[in-house]
Amino acid sequence: MNTTQAPPQASRRSKLPLGIYWTLGDPNVLMSQAIAQSLVDHGVALLELGLPFSDPLLDGTEIQQSHHRALASGLSFADACACLEHVTAHAHRNGTQVSLMTASQLLFDEARRSQLPKLDGLLVTDLSSSRSSPFSLPSPRVYFVSQEVVLDPDFRGLPSDDFSMIYLTRLQGITGSGQQAGQTTAQAVQRLVQWTPLPIWLGFGISSPQDLESCLDAGAHGGIIGSAFVSFVRQQILDKPPSTHPEDLHEALGQWLAPFRRALEGR
Repeated sequence: MNTTQAPPQASRRSKLPLGIYWTLGDPNVLMSQAIAQSLVDHGVALLELGLPFSDPLLDGTEIQQSHHRALASGLSFADACACLEHVTAHAHRNGTQVSLMTASQLLFDEARRSQLPKLDGLLVTDLSSSRSSPFSLPSPRVYFVSQEVVLDPDFRGLPSDDFSMIYLTRLQGITGSGQQAGQTTAQAVQRLVQWTPLPIWLGFGISSPQDLESCLDAGAHGGIIGSAFVSFVRQQILDKPPSTHPEDLHEALGQWLAPFRRALEGR
């Protein structure tokens, strides 16, 4: 491998309508930062980064384990914020958006909120979709909502908070690849379109290029992959001897993303 070759930058290629979840600090701050920045260089449109433990009730086993690895490394809130600041700066230079997944108890303290960099969105996982935030947020909120809520006849749109995007679940239950999406996804997307011009991203149960295509066919802006990506990194990178070259990590992530890019060619 030619270690002097610079990785391709997102600005040189079209953006993938793909969001990728990664836990800040997994397996340590330096590797976490390298993974996130490599995803940016490969042109993903959205990074969804999680603070451990941001959603222990909805996260499946794979993401729960990633939280444990991050905390076992000695990650502090200040460490996570510093990593987030570096990643966000790199992402914004290359046209990738960054949202942070966090639980409200991690942000109740104003001094902690002030440590966060300016983000494209904050997904407060334990804040009901029908409620406004009980405290001021330093960045726009991500509207996290299930299809059941959107398709309920009593649904009356978004609360009055400042929002940047919609995260619509394709499924009920916990995160994880291999789940089957229901037939109501397109209906839920169309109902949201009637209420807001915000971009709509689908998550939960997305693991393959075909899943991503189904998100786009339903009218969504893109799809977000969590457990399937975390599983890939654990098996192909973290469970193997440490790589001696950052280019090896970059190449491995590029190979994983390649089928998604091929599937969308010509759309």
